[in-house]
Amino acid sequence: DLARQLIHPHQGFVLFFCSAEYDLPALAEMLERYFGGIDLVGCTTAGEITPAGYGRGCVSAVGFDVRSFAISSALIDEMERFSLLDAQQMVETLVAGCRRGGLAPIKDHSVALTLLDGLSSREEVVLAALGAALGAIPHFGGSAGDDRHLTHTHVY
Repeated sequence: DLARQLIHPHQGFVLFFCSAEYDLPALAEMLERYFGGIDLVGCTTAGEITPAGYGRGCVSAVGFDVRSFAISSALIDEMERFSLLDAQQMVETLVAGCRRGGLAPIKDHSVALTLLDGLSSREEVVLAALGAALGAIPHFGGSAGDDRHLTHTHVY
């Protein structure tokens, strides 16, 4: 159902949020099958926003049209080792990816979204490094959740 609602010829990026109740390997396989070739970013949550309001045990997603959005993404594999130098290199790569889209100048037309492992105990350190590297680019986001069990989160 999600793919039916989101797939169109100009889909360039899908951002999703899902309950940790899902079989996460099976969900990853399904997302890859339906959205293969489209950049996907998402994480588990402690609840999802749906058309019917707040939900639990759901998958919510939003798609971005390549004609209107230039989006770059990166995964931080080792948050415990993430440094300011790593952040600077990552931001340079992400900005270069958005520039290739050629839709708008980076300055005053960009934001950074972070989805971090909520169990890492490193969110503040990573965000401080990213904030310094991003400079004037505003950033927002949150931590992956797991329906408030605080045992297993996942970032895709």
